[in-house]
Amino acid sequence: MGEGEEPLRRLYESIINKKIDLNIPNIFQKQNGKIKRPSEYFFAESLDNLPFPDYRLKNSYLFIRGHNEIIKIPEEALKKRKFFGNSFLFYGQRGCNFSCTYCSNSLYHKLARDSKHKWHRLASPQRIKKELKTHLANLPFVNHIAINDDNFLVRNAEEIKNIASFINKDLGLTFTINATPPFVTEEKISLLVNYGLRGISFGVQSGSERILKKIYKRFVTNEQVIKAANIVSSFKDRGLKADYGFILDNPYEDNNDWRDSLKLWLSLPQPKTLSLYTLEFFPGTAIAERALKDGILPSLRSEFNKDYRRDIKYNYANSLFYFNTINIPKCINKLFMSDFMVKSRVTLPLRIIINRYPIDFAIRLINKSKYEFRKLLNLFHAKTKNA
Repeated sequence: MGEGEEPLRRLYESIINKKIDLNIPNIFQKQNGKIKRPSEYFFAESLDNLPFPDYRLKNSYLFIRGHNEIIKIPEEALKKRKFFGNSFLFYGQRGCNFSCTYCSNSLYHKLARDSKHKWHRLASPQRIKKELKTHLANLPFVNHIAINDDNFLVRNAEEIKNIASFINKDLGLTFTINATPPFVTEEKISLLVNYGLRGISFGVQSGSERILKKIYKRFVTNEQVIKAANIVSSFKDRGLKADYGFILDNPYEDNNDWRDSLKLWLSLPQPKTLSLYTLEFFPGTAIAERALKDGILPSLRSEFNKDYRRDIKYNYANSLFYFNTINIPKCINKLFMSDFMVKSRVTLPLRIIINRYPIDFAIRLINKSKYEFRKLLNLFHAKTKNA
């Protein structure tokens, strides 16, 4: 549990030397039928000191989940391109500066703190530039960088400019980022857009301040989300787009909570897209422990094979969110969110119809197809290559 660089190195040496090392950090052991926790935990003090991930991909293989197949990753540049696509997913941070109850980051924050380490760490701009340059030498077909840090904007304006200008001027690429609304400023967004930023994704999670504060322990207000959205929207003529993510299937939500989320989404300016996720109860998180205690979650085993994009439940509230992935008129939303539609027994048959057929089902099918297409395409190319 935790980071793997040092533990895996020591485990490898233990296997090669045929000597059992019972003191490897981060690795749990089973002795005499009992699980033994590691006596110490490893967290890299500086991300700059870690070796680069190896994208030469020589004699490398990939396990295709769901197909139970192991396939060889092609080494030739053209076949690599078909396998990976043109976009490169990159991390310049580890962890997150938030510690929300539903997120695995909260576990690592506690683990790092208890072992006198720091969970949220940033690689320096110098390290990021060297690493990207190395990766693109091995992946010359890449034309876009997707920076997947939880909150790229936690950096100061000078670091942001340093990294963005390198991607734009030295590499000649565009890029996208993730961010948390309170960290959005006009200065930072202007800098990023000038250097090729094309999209920004926000994890809003909920528009209910009750859920955010009392259930998720996520201290972001709707006002902060709206302010950030307005700043991003002011750059729409420069080609900047925003995506907003919301968590569904929260058993602690009531009809007012999910309607608050939908109202917040509707209040956000264009251009925008909507991403939807089911709430996953990660073992050990505060919300998972609470759900077990309250009898809402029978066991954590039901969560093991859950897909946070695909396995969103069929219900009336979720259907309205799916409708908004195609931007239905606000007047229709207002009707569907009214107390009459949400609570009245008279409208129950209509809610059942809206719940599953036919529009919601079609929209889900389209979204699922988009989600699965990339994996199937990769599998097809890999099989073609190995045939």
